[in-house]
Amino acid sequence: MKAVKTLLAVALVAVFCLAVGSVNLQAIPTWLIKGKIVDATTKQPIEGVEISLRDKAMNRLYSMKTNKEGEYLYRLPLGHYHMKVKVKGYIPQEFPDIAHPPVGDERVENFELQPGEGILASELTDEQRIEIEKQRAEYEANKDKIEEIKKVTGEVKKLFDEGIQLKDAGQYDAAIAKLQDALVKDPNQPNILGHLADCYYAKGSHDLAIETYTKALALNPTDANMLTNLGNAYVKKGMIPEAKASFEKAIQADPAHSDVNYYNVGVVMVNAGKNDDAIDAFRKCLAANANYAAAHYQLGMCLINKGDYAGAIQSLETYLKLDPSGSYAAMAKQMLPELKKLVK
Repeated sequence: MKAVKTLLAVALVAVFCLAVGSVNLQAIPTWLIKGKIVDATTKQPIEGVEISLRDKAMNRLYSMKTNKEGEYLYRLPLGHYHMKVKVKGYIPQEFPDIAHPPVGDERVENFELQPGEGILASELTDEQRIEIEKQRAEYEANKDKIEEIKKVTGEVKKLFDEGIQLKDAGQYDAAIAKLQDALVKDPNQPNILGHLADCYYAKGSHDLAIETYTKALALNPTDANMLTNLGNAYVKKGMIPEAKASFEKAIQADPAHSDVNYYNVGVVMVNAGKNDDAIDAFRKCLAANANYAAAHYQLGMCLINKGDYAGAIQSLETYLKLDPSGSYAAMAKQMLPELKKLVK
């Protein structure tokens, strides 16, 4: 292991010269925390990660950074600590209560950091906390509202269900007829409009699909699936700015499944010739889902265009680990030997 900073904390104990003699100095009991920090995507070590541990009882702060191997090592007084792990370009992590091990004096804590940006919960301002709570409340309220809006009942439901069955069977013309009949009886039902738009899209009628998705979203503007599908329809028409905007709205509407739409934004940026924007989008996709194999491949291709051959090798090798027989596997295997020649 390379040299890393270590510290042995010793109490400052006053020595009283008494008539009966002096008090012997004693070192405070300590424990060792160590570990390794790597990129969650590439599994490569990260140098310069700042690890801070604040003693919760004494409010003393201890800090260190990882070495070239991504390793850190620190000796601390016994106690409970609030631990933070931070470095630029990665989503930070924190652990409110890290303590010495119950047995022995050594604790190992390894971390995988996701590429991206973020702020720790403990570092949020009051204004940011209020805004997050507001967004969370709005999301929960909208979730119930969306489900209520989507409900199809009575005679309309019979026509709707028949239309969905036909759509699932690939009988798009018949499905369109059933869904249009349902729409006559309930013209303000976004679920019917959304499935009708899906049928138009499947038939290649992209103008009609865009028009119908737009009508559905006017009634239910936070439906992430419809926003994604609208973005795909825009892509088919070559409407790149509109596609990007629709995918970004889908990310906002459903942050839990943002990986798909960050990937979509990346592909749109590749097609628009905006390599740096594509890299940013693919990295955000991987921050949301480190196992999104296609994003590793696409990121690798973008890094080749940027001249970052070492980064491209890491991305393509990660892709092959995740999807060794995937649709891009042959190309990745073909390119890796040539790329490795360039970094020698």
